[in-house]
Amino acid sequence: GSVGTPVAGPISQALTLDVANTAGTVTYTIYAVNSTTSCESASREVIVTVNPIPDADTDQPSYAQCSGESTNIIMSNPNSVTGVTYSWTAALQSGAASGFSAGTGSVISQVLTSATGGVVRYTITPSANGCPGSSITRDVTVNPAPDLGVSPAAETICDGASTNITLTSNVNA
Repeated sequence: GSVGTPVAGPISQALTLDVANTAGTVTYTIYAVNSTTSCESASREVIVTVNPIPDADTDQPSYAQCSGESTNIIMSNPNSVTGVTYSWTAALQSGAASGFSAGTGSVISQVLTSATGGVVRYTITPSANGCPGSSITRDVTVNPAPDLGVSPAAETICDGASTNITLTSNVNA
């Protein structure tokens, strides 16, 4: 403990942790002092708990998948703060895609679909003990899955003859 400068108003002091991922405490011992008589009140202690701020990361910096597949975005906490939870928002960045939504958890698992292709951006925010960390963004590119057309569905030919099966797709090879 150290003796601080007398203040007439609220105590406002930015506090930082010695160990970035472990909570700490500060104890203020406060007295009221009559400036005319120098008489002091009984002391009061105020204990302030300082909680660490979590970081967020994912297993990849960006993702690409085919339409109809499920995302598998796995979140982690690089600075090892205990009790971290994650929440996210989701928004279409470009093109067309569906199946995305906001949520909570440590894995984003959503089936995204797109007939023409699109990019979905997830904004992920870590939080621990009421302290939110900085948000990160991760983009998922949703590629259209090809539709295969085959004509005819069945064909009968004679021995030695060639087949004539036509193939079509909505995606260029």
